[in-house]
Amino acid sequence: MGNEIKIQILNISDAERSKTSGELLKNISDAAQKFGVSGEITLNKRRDRDDTQDLGATIIAVIGTSAAIAIAKGIADFIRKRGDTVTVVKDEITITFTGTAASSDSIEKIASIIRELNA
Repeated sequence: MGNEIKIQILNISDAERSKTSGELLKNISDAAQKFGVSGEITLNKRRDRDDTQDLGATIIAVIGTSAAIAIAKGIADFIRKRGDTVTVVKDEITITFTGTAASSDSIEKIASIIRELNA
């Protein structure tokens, strides 16, 4: 398949992060179906800490090269709806996306960044 990236929502409480990460995961999954790349992406939620009872607040995405556009669309749609800040982490590199990432012309820019992280 591809490489693993970590997707997180910032600037909200742990309880809210756990809840909204499911919404972000759904946005990415829906975008993957829309773009026909469902087979190029595996999404899972992971707990940030073992001492909590949440269902997981971090999304782990294992993606192939063609799935970057679905990740980008899912992130942009999520930010547009909620206004939250989203980070994408790969190894030691962290990229933060905020409200400006929600514009439709930003989707390809986000996808390009994710492709570079995934290279």
